[in-house]
Amino acid sequence: MKCIKSVKQTKVTKLGEIIRTTDEDAIEKVKGGFWVYVPKSDWKGVNQTNKSKETTKSEEVSVADEETTTKKKKGASKKELKQEKKRNK
Repeated sequence: MKCIKSVKQTKVTKLGEIIRTTDEDAIEKVKGGFWVYVPKSDWKGVNQTNKSKETTKSEEVSVADEETTTKKKKGASKKELKQEKKRNK
């Protein structure tokens, strides 16, 4: 397994994208001139950064959902609030 980084942007890849692939596939891509070899530590650093971004995004979504629910309750009539309480029980 080899780690390679794109040095040119194409329709399929972004500039600076780092992937881990088989030796044979890496050789072919590097020969093409669009990719270069990079250390595995570069690939690991990118993956950990992506995981932390995903966690942050999911936390932001849950906070936004709570705010939306709160806003709906404030604008709802007393009758609607009672019906919602019954549904939650």
